[in-house]
Amino acid sequence: MALPKMGAPPGNVAPGADHDLYAMLADTCAQQRDLAGLLKYATLAEATAAQCGHQLYLGIAHRAWGVAHRLAGAYAASEARLRRALEIFETLDTRWQLGRTWAELGELATAQHNRPQAQAYYQNALQLFEALGAQPDATRARAALDALA
Repeated sequence: MALPKMGAPPGNVAPGADHDLYAMLADTCAQQRDLAGLLKYATLAEATAAQCGHQLYLGIAHRAWGVAHRLAGAYAASEARLRRALEIFETLDTRWQLGRTWAELGELATAQHNRPQAQAYYQNALQLFEALGAQPDATRARAALDALA
């Protein structure tokens, strides 16, 4: 809803100009579990990140797609996208982004009723968040682990 107010019509992708905005919108939609928003903004985030060669935003777009696929019940596609995001974030050594992606893999494993795998993924996320001092994220990862116990 904010794009028209900002003078940027949805779908009008200007290479290099909108990549920050679309990555943030896709990431926000992923955090809010907004499937309709994800379908719109993950597409735009991925396109603009690819046009600009922005690897961080490409990783964010892959994670957003992973969440979208999980919400839609396409678990294999979700895992493929989340794994691709992990590869990118590992290459960039962005530990907070890695933690968030491990947490999303934990959600995917939970949706697939694979408790041991979900616990391992959440534990990976928790270790990264604690090492970074990212307390709100660590608290969420700990709560997810507790829910699986």
